[in-house]
Amino acid sequence: MASVGGDAKKSLTQWLREKGFDEEAIGRMSKRCRNLPNLDAGEASGVWDYLLNDVKIEQRKLRYVVTKCPKVLTMSVNDKLVPTVQCLTTLQAKPGEIAQAIVKFPPILFHSVEEKLCPLLAFFQTLAISEKQLAKLLMVNPRLISYSIQAKFSQTVDFLVGLGINREVMIGKILTKEPYIMGYSIDKRLRPTAEFLKSAVGLQGSYLQRVIMNFPSILSRDVDKTLRPNLVFLQSAGFSKDQIMKLVAGYPPVLKQMNSRCSLSEMLDCNQKKFAMKFGLIPVA
Repeated sequence: MASVGGDAKKSLTQWLREKGFDEEAIGRMSKRCRNLPNLDAGEASGVWDYLLNDVKIEQRKLRYVVTKCPKVLTMSVNDKLVPTVQCLTTLQAKPGEIAQAIVKFPPILFHSVEEKLCPLLAFFQTLAISEKQLAKLLMVNPRLISYSIQAKFSQTVDFLVGLGINREVMIGKILTKEPYIMGYSIDKRLRPTAEFLKSAVGLQGSYLQRVIMNFPSILSRDVDKTLRPNLVFLQSAGFSKDQIMKLVAGYPPVLKQMNSRCSLSEMLDCNQKKFAMKFGLIPVA
């Protein structure tokens, strides 16, 4: 049990200083985790050593994890950390990948991974995503573990199906290609972007489906910040709406005369300056 005496507080503070945390960082961490000042340095040291030596998180990155999520120091190594890491390992995730996932999303350690994984695996199997692919998805975007199947995953899948994407064949491929798509709001990002592609760009039916299947991250692009400015830029360069629609849909290489091999879908992913440079409309500095 953690001690609450003054010596314990001093001991923990001193221990944090020895690990490279300055007074400002320690103050912020104490505000984020109210139980931190009452934690015994020995308990914190056990967590630190496990993540450093067993999980193989680099010391510099471990400081980042603890600064961002100091609650991790209060966790039980044997009762919580070890089972969580072992559960991730059973998904064929390598130690280095687990370390990277924790650094990306430290709260992955707080979720009941075992209870979450079985329902997640069952759900993703309906989309033809294997256990190994699920492990890859979690390692790339560990935040997925925090999402609700009903409130998040199912609704996103239904949205894609509504665009004409085949559930059993293509949705799994889209998610493995772009695992971050699950994190975006349907109403605030995915649907407005899809509507923009249909109305402003002219993509309909199989054209829209082909773009989404080949370049799914386009759905996560902000219409006003990225897509609309680039569309206006193309229009000002003399492209007609029909030409732009065909280019975005993946017709033959753009601007053969400029030796460009990039599809317009890829170019729409750029900000306007990079877009113009990549498209060959202004010289590269």
